[in-house]
Amino acid sequence: MKKIILAGFGYLGKFIEQQAGFNEKKLLYKLSRNPDRHHNGFGKHVEVDFDKEEFDITEILDESTIIYMAPPNKDRDRDPRLENFLNNTKKSNIEKIVYISTSGVYGDCDGSSVTENAELKPLTNRAKKRVVAEKMIMEYSAVNNTNYVILRVPGIYGLGRLPLSKIREREPLVIKDECKITNLINVEDLARVVWRVIKDNIKNEIINVSDGTPITSTEYYLKIYDELEIEYPPFIKMKEAGKYYSEERMSFMSESRILDVTKMNRLFGDCIKYSNISDGIKRSLS
Repeated sequence: MKKIILAGFGYLGKFIEQQAGFNEKKLLYKLSRNPDRHHNGFGKHVEVDFDKEEFDITEILDESTIIYMAPPNKDRDRDPRLENFLNNTKKSNIEKIVYISTSGVYGDCDGSSVTENAELKPLTNRAKKRVVAEKMIMEYSAVNNTNYVILRVPGIYGLGRLPLSKIREREPLVIKDECKITNLINVEDLARVVWRVIKDNIKNEIINVSDGTPITSTEYYLKIYDELEIEYPPFIKMKEAGKYYSEERMSFMSESRILDVTKMNRLFGDCIKYSNISDGIKRSLS
């Protein structure tokens, strides 16, 4: 196995690192703006600011697979952060780029099932930026003879990423009948999928990833309440939700779709250990 680059080392990157085997740990490079934050763990830490127009990491990237996880700039159009990264790697001999995208690229599908061939109709700025980023990855791969894999990922939850503060504050929940269907993935399952993409030499694919168990936001919260054995909060109608929820959360709740994960299950369905979300929540609380 060749070098593995974790570009934009954050929440998901930590779990990818944790699941690395003995030999794989020797091949890990973690690229981030603040490498001192990640001095624990394995692999080599490299300080890189993807927002800079020029940086030289050609030697590090040669003969490597890159897992690109850096989010787009919030205050900029398109994704100049990814654009800078790709512009500064053209001289490197990269074997494959694995791009962590979002299922938000499909927009609101009114609860319908969507395959990877569905039309992209992003509604939010962050999803529109991911569509641009996906195109940049594919164009870069075509020009530079590099393989790619795009994983379209829904909401990620796991250890350290449950909405416990909202639960402690007893934030109201939208009544079930008015809450739209969504998809989730436990971070450990996602990390397993990423490793299989690398080990099984998957290339030039776009893959929907989820736990395969669509759920409403309200049901997700209630399962956490059940695990914590806490009394449910007040329930409200959707038209009242804007009084309590952030604009970002409201935009998330305005979209409804079911990710078709047939391709994922065919390629590496055994990676999903937490298709029962209650089990995933228990794990996340342990």
